[in-house]
Amino acid sequence: MSMLNFLSECRKEECAKIFALLKASKLILHEMKRGALATLKPSFVLAGSVPEGTRIWQTNEIDISLKLKALESEPLTIEDDDACRISLQEGGILWKLCKDFGANSGQPNIFHYERFLHFLMQNVHKCLVRAAASEEWPGKLSFNPRWKPCASCKWMAAETGAGYRPQSHCQRCLPGVTHTKLGPCLVFWWGGESGHPLTVDLIPMFPIQCPSDEGLLSLYHAAVRTLFDARPENWYSHFRTIVEKDRLLPEVYARERRRSTPASSVTIKLLNYRPQRNHIIRPSQPMRVHEEFRRHGGRLHQVYVHLKALRSILDVRVTPYVIKKVVLCDEVKESVVGSDVRLDEALLRVLSHPELRARFMGAIRYGDWGRRIDARSESKGESNVMVDHIPLVVPRK
Repeated sequence: MSMLNFLSECRKEECAKIFALLKASKLILHEMKRGALATLKPSFVLAGSVPEGTRIWQTNEIDISLKLKALESEPLTIEDDDACRISLQEGGILWKLCKDFGANSGQPNIFHYERFLHFLMQNVHKCLVRAAASEEWPGKLSFNPRWKPCASCKWMAAETGAGYRPQSHCQRCLPGVTHTKLGPCLVFWWGGESGHPLTVDLIPMFPIQCPSDEGLLSLYHAAVRTLFDARPENWYSHFRTIVEKDRLLPEVYARERRRSTPASSVTIKLLNYRPQRNHIIRPSQPMRVHEEFRRHGGRLHQVYVHLKALRSILDVRVTPYVIKKVVLCDEVKESVVGSDVRLDEALLRVLSHPELRARFMGAIRYGDWGRRIDARSESKGESNVMVDHIPLVVPRK
């Protein structure tokens, strides 16, 4: 088999994995709309690299935002500017649902997210089992339909102390439905248990009332103040995530200060498994990814894919999410979409943003790259931008 045929077969295999995961997700959503979760009016919105067309390596997961449309008219609120104490609207749909399965006993208006997550996982598992019985289920996708804890699982559960843990397991007992810090996670095997593992991250999105006229900024401020004042277990790890990944870029921060948004949409993140202060809101910078990637002849999409690949090849510690925020920043966007801006020049301009320059500084010689671009300023057409043509601090072997 030639290399071209081999790559073609690999691409077909990766596409088959994605279509199988999408088909399975569609069947699971159909079951969710008929079960105990039907009152929340769930819907799935595909997120991440698959709908953006920016996946460049092997397929191992897809991300899906779980929208709960019934909650749009009853947003959550923060109690006393405490990002760990989230209140429900009394008499609302989610309030009644939590009351039915005992998630708000003793504190009827406080949202106990860890108990809601447990309820959500149980029902998603039921929907998964029913969906897998359908004739439309992808034949190459399999999962563990039952979960029986072994000695290691019980030891892990005991290690969490007296807190409430939705589900604990060891790697050998990986169930079909587990959870991340943000929500349920479906675990599949492609071609049997000895095959390639695939996951689907379901990330519940919750509408929330902003605590002040500052809108989205007030949610960030509440989260940071809560972490510093209360210091719940694992607070520093979450704070570092805000600083390194989730925080607003300075340009966006200035824009958001002039904008007043009464409500926003957030995820809720588990901090620990203690009885109290075990979760916190996680606001995020708003981005119109699909819309922007289609504009300007796909230039932003092209730049982002090159930077995402460069980050992996050079092993730079920066997440694709941070790169995406910089690429879609208004100031950066305007500097790279011009018809007279070549691809190599556009990449250098994005990487010169302070948020990325400090991270790539140890891998790229910025001065040499800039001089090389200046020397070609009179040439026409696009440069063939490969890693070998970018001056690196340490030459590749």
